[in-house]
Amino acid sequence: MQPNRDVGPDCGEQDWECIDKWAHENPDKLPCELEDDDECWGKFLVENPPCEDDACWESFVEYFGEEGDGKGKGKDRMPCKDGDWHCWDKFAAENPDKLPCALEDDDECWWQWIEKNPPCKDDDFDCWESWANHYFGEDKKDGQKERPQPEGPDCDYADWDCVDLWAMYNQEKLPCKLEDDDECWLGFLAKNPPCKEEDDACWGSFLEHYFPQEENEEMCAEVVAPGCGDQDWTCQEDWVVDIAVNAPEELPCGLEGDDLCWVDAFLTCPPCKWDDGDCWESFEDYAEPKVEEYLCADDDWACWDQFKAEHPDLMPCEDEDLACWLDFLEENPPCDEEDLECWATFMEHYFPQEAHADECAAAIPCERGDWECVDGVFMDALVND
Repeated sequence: MQPNRDVGPDCGEQDWECIDKWAHENPDKLPCELEDDDECWGKFLVENPPCEDDACWESFVEYFGEEGDGKGKGKDRMPCKDGDWHCWDKFAAENPDKLPCALEDDDECWWQWIEKNPPCKDDDFDCWESWANHYFGEDKKDGQKERPQPEGPDCDYADWDCVDLWAMYNQEKLPCKLEDDDECWLGFLAKNPPCKEEDDACWGSFLEHYFPQEENEEMCAEVVAPGCGDQDWTCQEDWVVDIAVNAPEELPCGLEGDDLCWVDAFLTCPPCKWDDGDCWESFEDYAEPKVEEYLCADDDWACWDQFKAEHPDLMPCEDEDLACWLDFLEENPPCDEEDLECWATFMEHYFPQEAHADECAAAIPCERGDWECVDGVFMDALVND
């Protein structure tokens, strides 16, 4: 079917995305209604077939969906121009029944939908940056896609006063209570950090805002190791160990299974002023080897499994949340990029091939290394799915 250039879209043959976009921008020029008018469109297509060969029809059906079932890419299109996020928000608010996921408390569904229907082309970094700024309020690098957050404060990055104001007026949307729910908030922040990992200025302003040291100065003075000099970490450690052994009831948290409480205690009475870089460097030099002793060797996967089981509150994701873990591992790879031996032991431990050998052999009946055969299997699956 060749479009009438006087009234129809100026699009190339089989450029379904162009035709689809024109249709949404010019509904008054269409022979049928865009929504809920399948019978009219069916008659129109019979009288004005868009294709003359099987390849074209296959492309048409792939884009628009067969029999109006909504599975094609075109069926997911919203009546908004590319990058008009406010229009998308308005459409979503006015048409919740047409959305693939619920607007509230359905983040996992939105994440999966956006993975299959990205709002921007992979290499359109300006579009991704615009999308990230609108929905997350901070710049993302190179079109980095984060978990979608359909609702949240429309604040600038690290604007804590704005975040506080939004939280006060939207308490029903918060993951934790505003008052006396520190452990809930610490668990939430562990999975949703408010600052980029290397942004020391952001973290400093965050800690100063939410953990102001002057408010707890007198209380913290009472728990500082008596008789120890400033930054005498060995003396302070000995004092804490002595209390843990001889008077554990005086500790602010339990010795086992109370990880978030200890994090809260550390933030409430930190060993250094937040802006004292020299003190923090000294503390890190002392504490880092001890933390490494407490943790596991880089590639000791069994040890890491045990640590994860004993400290679930410190984990960034739930056990069954594969999408979350994949995101976490992408940001925090367990091995150096070129350490093939480490990667091999990691894959063998967490993705043992023998456990799925029969299943994989049935799904992909190819000899090992026969990539042409594998390509054929995947192409058949794509065409027939």
